[in-house]
Amino acid sequence: MHNLAGNLNLCRYEDTIGICREILKQDEECVKAFYRMAQAFFMLKEYKDARANYERAFSLDSSLVNAQKAIVECKRLEREQELKDRERFKGLFG
Repeated sequence: MHNLAGNLNLCRYEDTIGICREILKQDEECVKAFYRMAQAFFMLKEYKDARANYERAFSLDSSLVNAQKAIVECKRLEREQELKDRERFKGLFG
């Protein structure tokens, strides 16, 4: 788990996600793996995947207040991204 935090600090987000997936194959309820994977997805601006992993971490450990806050932020950023995409592609499919 210590490597995961280091990978995040070094901006090695894809590596972090891969390691977390391997950990979750061994322990399907590893809260830290879900939480670190969520952080990595968030940094990659993959908010839907980030939110799903934060939600899973929070469902396993409801004391994770930061995960709960991150879920709200992911939802906000998902909506913002969706609005930008709609505006960008508005004239293409008409």
